[in-house]
Amino acid sequence: MKKHSKTALYKPTDENMGSLRELFLYRQSVVDDRQYKLAIAKEKRHISSKSESDNFIYRNSKKGIDLLTKSIQECERLMLEIIKEDEEMYRNYQHLISCKGMGPITSIMLIIYTEKFKAWSAKMMASYSKMQFREEQVASS
Repeated sequence: MKKHSKTALYKPTDENMGSLRELFLYRQSVVDDRQYKLAIAKEKRHISSKSESDNFIYRNSKKGIDLLTKSIQECERLMLEIIKEDEEMYRNYQHLISCKGMGPITSIMLIIYTEKFKAWSAKMMASYSKMQFREEQVASS
């Protein structure tokens, strides 16, 4: 007998989740830009020639890094505001950041990619996190 996969109807994400996802993805691109500028600044700082153009690139990269850092902080602030507006999302966020080793960004990422933990089953989450899953353990807890 052939097994059929269970499919679910498409549910559009709510406005808060959409905004949170957009901000998170934008933040990721800003972080990548910042890493690139940091690498350039570090390289130019260590170049022995210390030409005028190297100094300009270094100074300009430092200004860009500062600006990008402020953008990252602003994105994080806005994401936290969105999370606080949604009671369920905020409760999930509080649970996640209470776990050892879970920071705010990782917590936000999990909320987004699991769609507030509604899109993934416990098995899927355990598999993703490489934890073993036994139904009898869950049933006994």
